[in-house]
Amino acid sequence: MNKNLTAENYSRSMEQFLLLLRGEVDSLSRQYQSDTLSLEDLDHYLLAVNSFYYRSFQEKFWPGYQKEISEQVNDLLNLKLQESQLSKYIAAVIKRHAHLFNQVKALSNELRGLKQEISDHILSLQDEIDRQVLELIYSLKELGNRLRELDSFMQELNELLKELQSWPSSQYSQFMVMAARSLDNSKDMNYSNRYYQMLKQQQQIRGLLDKSQQDDSLLLERIQRLRKQLLDCFPTDGGPLDRFYQVQVQSRALHFTELIILHIQLENSTRVQELLQEFADFFAAWVKMLDLLLTHGRNPALIQLPELYELNLSQPGYMEELYYDLASAFASMDSLEQEIDKSPQADFNYLSQQLQNLLQLSAPLYLAMAQESSCHQMDQLTGRLQGINGSWEVLDSRMRIIAEEYGHSAELIKYDEKLISFLDGQLELLDNIQHDLERLLAPRNLTRIWKDFDIRVTHIPLTPGEVLPPPYLYLLDKYHILARITEEADNTILEAQGDIFLIRVEDESCEEIPYFIVGQKG
Repeated sequence: MNKNLTAENYSRSMEQFLLLLRGEVDSLSRQYQSDTLSLEDLDHYLLAVNSFYYRSFQEKFWPGYQKEISEQVNDLLNLKLQESQLSKYIAAVIKRHAHLFNQVKALSNELRGLKQEISDHILSLQDEIDRQVLELIYSLKELGNRLRELDSFMQELNELLKELQSWPSSQYSQFMVMAARSLDNSKDMNYSNRYYQMLKQQQQIRGLLDKSQQDDSLLLERIQRLRKQLLDCFPTDGGPLDRFYQVQVQSRALHFTELIILHIQLENSTRVQELLQEFADFFAAWVKMLDLLLTHGRNPALIQLPELYELNLSQPGYMEELYYDLASAFASMDSLEQEIDKSPQADFNYLSQQLQNLLQLSAPLYLAMAQESSCHQMDQLTGRLQGINGSWEVLDSRMRIIAEEYGHSAELIKYDEKLISFLDGQLELLDNIQHDLERLLAPRNLTRIWKDFDIRVTHIPLTPGEVLPPPYLYLLDKYHILARITEEADNTILEAQGDIFLIRVEDESCEEIPYFIVGQKG
C-alpha cells in the first residue's frame, strides 16, 4: 500500500500558480514596455507585480495549497485507521476460515465414526446371517441324525424280516414269535451268556429228539433221557428268559414227553410218530427263536418281532416298499449334507431352496408313512416316523422364521451399504473442502492474496493419542481446556473437534481454538 504524500499534486498547484504569475507579469510588462519609463513608473510596475504576487499567493495559492495538504493529511490518517481495521478484518476472515476448517474436520470425523458404526452394524448383520445359515445347517443335521437312526432301525427290521422269511409258516413258529413279546433283554447285560448256555442245552435236547425220530429201537429210553434233561434245565435266576422257558417251552415240552411215553406204553406207534413230529416242529421253532434272540439280542427292533411277523404274513412286500421309500428320502438328505460339508460357506438362498425342495418331496411322504404305519401296530416304527414327521414340521416352521429374519437382515445390509456409499460421497466432498481450506490457510497463499500485509498463521494439528507440544501449553489455562484423569502422559490429546490456529496480521493477533480434551495423570 502507498503511504507517501503525492508530490505530483503539489507540483501541479505550484505550476498553475507560477503560470498565473507569469501571465500577470507579462501583462504588466506590456503596459510598461517603454524606453521612457521613469523610475516612478518602474516602482509602480514592481509594486503591481509584487502586489499581484502576494495577493495571488495569499488569496489563491496558499488557501488551496493548505486545503490540499490538510486533505492529504486527513486521507493519510484515515488510511492508517482503515489499514488497522483491514488488519482486523483480514484476521477475522482467516479465523473464520480456520473455524470452517475445524467444522469440516469435526463433521468429517463424525461421519467417519458414523460410517464405522454402520460398517460394524453390517458385520453384525453378516454374523447374524452366518448364524441363520448355521441354524439351517444344524436343523438339517438334526433331522439327518433322526433319519439315520430311522434308517438304522429299518435295516435292523430288515435283518429280522429276512430271518423270519426263512422260517416255515407253522403254528409253532407263530406261537414262538408271539410269545417272545415277553422277552425284553435290552437292559440285561448278561443275556448273551445266559442265552448261549441255554441254546447249548436245547440243542442237546433237540439232538435226542432227532435220534428218537430216526431210530425207534431205544425210543422210550431216549424220551426218558430227554425228559430228564428238560427237568435239569430248570430256571434258576428268575429272569425273563427263564420265566419264558418255564411257562412257554418247558411245560409244553414235558407235556409232549408224557403223551409220547403214554402212547409208547399203549403201543400206538402211529400216534407216537405224530407226537414226535409235533414235538420236533415245536422244539425246532423254539431253538430257532432262541438262536434269533441270541443273534439279535441287542437289536432295538427285536421288540417289534411279533408285529413284524404278522405284517410279513398279511402284507409280504410292505416292509421292502417302505424301506425303499425311506432310503430314497434319506439319500436325498444325505447328499445335501455331504454337499454342505464340502462347501466351507453355504449360501443361505441355495440352502434354503434345497431344504424347501426336500420338505416338498419328503415331508408328505413321511406323513403318509406315519399314518399308514399306525395301522399295523408297529409302535416302535410308528413312533420314529411320527417323530421325524414332527421334525419336518419343526424344520418347516424354523425355516420360515429364519427366512424372515434373513430377509430383514439382507434388507438392512442393503440399506446400510447405500448409507455407506452416500457417506463416502459426502466424505470425499468434505475432504476436498478441507484440503482447499488447508491450502487457503497456508501462509504462502495468504501473502499472495494480501501482498502488502505481514501475515503469519501457525497450524497446530490436534491428534488424539499425541501430546500437546510444550510451546502451546499456555493455551490450556488461557482457554480453560477440559482435562480428564487418564493413564496416558500429561497433556495427551484425548478428544478434539479440530486443530489450533494462531493468527497474526500486522499488529493484530487471534486464535482459533476448537473443543478438545487433554488427559492428566491421576
